[in-house]
Amino acid sequence: DWSSDVCSSDLGILLAAALPASASISSELAAGDASASDIINNAMAACGGSGSCQALAIEDAVAAGVDITTVINLAIAAGADAKAAVAAASAAGLKAGKSVDTVLAAALAADGVPAETALGGVTAGATASGTSTADAQAAVAKAATSLKVDPQVIVAGVTGTPAAPTAGGNNSGNNAGNDRSEEHTSELQSPGTS
Repeated sequence: DWSSDVCSSDLGILLAAALPASASISSELAAGDASASDIINNAMAACGGSGSCQALAIEDAVAAGVDITTVINLAIAAGADAKAAVAAASAAGLKAGKSVDTVLAAALAADGVPAETALGGVTAGATASGTSTADAQAAVAKAATSLKVDPQVIVAGVTGTPAAPTAGGNNSGNNAGNDRSEEHTSELQSPGTS
């Protein structure tokens, strides 16, 4: 089957390109020649926008002992997708033995990352670390509940479904629904109002 050959060769090329950038994070941090910020920024830049390479760099930084929140912040500042950065950092944290509660708290503390994105990223990270989707969703929902995340945001983040649709199905204010009071949400859902 030629498609598996293409995938294998693409993966080999990608890993060959990614390994010099990500493998150097641990050794550069250990050498102490540069700050974690500089090292992670250089590794992310060396990835040239490749999401898979960025994920390897993020995972290596977390495995090297850099704080998960710091890694997420630096990765996003360097151009990584927020959910992908959270997923990669979460997977590495969980593989290193951190609890879902600890990983989720770190993701929620990242600058400018909406709770829904943090929850989705941690769920994806838990799945990538070998947990079944159902178990990952349950563990993240439980951790989010203990961290007092809004229940609608938990469902949306963990399952990937929108938290609160706006009146008329207009989703132009993506985060607006998360900040609404229950009373306001009820008014939006009441039929016959204009």
